[in-house]
Amino acid sequence: MALKESMEQMTPQEFKASIETIMGFGAQRKFARLLGRDDTTVRRWVSGARKLPPEVPLLIAMLWERHRMGLPLDVNIERAIGELRKEVDQPSA
Repeated sequence: MALKESMEQMTPQEFKASIETIMGFGAQRKFARLLGRDDTTVRRWVSGARKLPPEVPLLIAMLWERHRMGLPLDVNIERAIGELRKEVDQPSA
């Protein structure tokens, strides 16, 4: 399965469960702040009113690994998104 296809398969329910597991109480607000987005945007993703941007599932995977390893979740999102977009645009052979 291509990287782009796997990123687009996260459902709103999976998104909500993932951020709640990683970030705990107030997950939607915390995730919005981490991304520099408005809380309403994340609520729309959770409800399915708006489609998740393609980089969000990969960001969640990165945050999950940091959470699992006990590392802080405060990452440079701009840099991470840039790196993820490069990977999507130039998949490895």
